[in-house]
Amino acid sequence: MLQFTLKKRAYHLQVVHKLEAEDYAARQAMCFDLCEAVDRHNLMDHIIFTDNATFHVCGRVHRHDCRVWSDELSNERHSPKVNVWLGLTQRKIYGPYMFVEQTITGDMLQLFLQPQVEQDGIIDTVVLQQDGAPPHFALAVREYLNDRFPNRWIGRASPRIWAPRSPDFTPLDFFAWGF
Repeated sequence: MLQFTLKKRAYHLQVVHKLEAEDYAARQAMCFDLCEAVDRHNLMDHIIFTDNATFHVCGRVHRHDCRVWSDELSNERHSPKVNVWLGLTQRKIYGPYMFVEQTITGDMLQLFLQPQVEQDGIIDTVVLQQDGAPPHFALAVREYLNDRFPNRWIGRASPRIWAPRSPDFTPLDFFAWGF
């Protein structure tokens, strides 16, 4: 209907990681470790899933099945945008926190998330999950996480490794960003 009436085309935006040979073993080890933590340490009772999404004025969103209807594929790189961060436990949603900065930094965790999990009384038991995005791997972020969540965070170079080029396994990817 849109194609014929408005003369628009549907563009499907998809980002795919190229898997290297060593990625398969790392992913398998990560999954084994996470399954063991769920069984032995009740990980699901303590985990806070975190994720962020970028919403562009040009229409681009991080959704697996998103289509942007337009005369041509837009250049989203310079489009105005907002970054949104969410955290999710079994009992509570933290956020959404919205930022106009290019990336969401570790300061956000300290200024926005930490006071809330302290108030909720879970700061000493919560396990913080984050993906391997480059801003999450910054030395300052890892130092903060090691100090505030010792042996209780999941990510690149963490006590519980998040394998390189692994997709997000968070419920936020599938149940939050579309709404």
